[in-house]
Amino acid sequence: MKHFVSEGDLHVVIAIEHQIITDAVLSLIKTRENIIVHQAPVNSEGILAACIETEADLVITDFEPRADDTICLPTAINENSPKTRILLLSSSHNADLAVVALAVGAHGFLSSQASIHDIQTAFDSLLAGYTYISADFVHGLVSARQLVQKSGNIFGLSSREVEVMRMAVRGFSNKEIAQSLDLSVRTVETHRNKVSRKTKFRDSNQLSNLSHLLVS
Repeated sequence: MKHFVSEGDLHVVIAIEHQIITDAVLSLIKTRENIIVHQAPVNSEGILAACIETEADLVITDFEPRADDTICLPTAINENSPKTRILLLSSSHNADLAVVALAVGAHGFLSSQASIHDIQTAFDSLLAGYTYISADFVHGLVSARQLVQKSGNIFGLSSREVEVMRMAVRGFSNKEIAQSLDLSVRTVETHRNKVSRKTKFRDSNQLSNLSHLLVS
């Protein structure tokens, strides 16, 4: 592949928890010209600040959506540093995470066990203005598209499950939800369990961060 070439320096922010992965990414970047690397603290506040301060062209960081602030990070970067392309790495091989990552604003998604070739391809693709997702997760994207076509959201939630979830994240108790929707408390509990199973999230704060992905 012909490497992407840009006029002037490219600024890349790296915030990866595991040093082995960081070293692999750094070794790849060192083979390129006109790239300035900035290593940021591995937390959302530090990563966002680094992207803004350096006017980063690319940020490479971990993705752990069960951390409340992590799921919001891509959106925050897009709003405050719109030129920054976002490549997320995950230790999980769950394709659903790739769907969520792209839905919240990432431009690329890789397994943290990705090969150097995959990292290189993602690096070049994002800097060239494209989206990149490794082949391991393509099936998950196809499945997500089918869920959207069928249910209107990437998790395959029914309209009733969405109603229950939205009330739950607003702080309503199961009893209050049941009264408002004219359901039994047991039925509300069943809907909430299905929401947790389908989204892989159980905590209300985490579900709240995902609520904007639901269009049913």
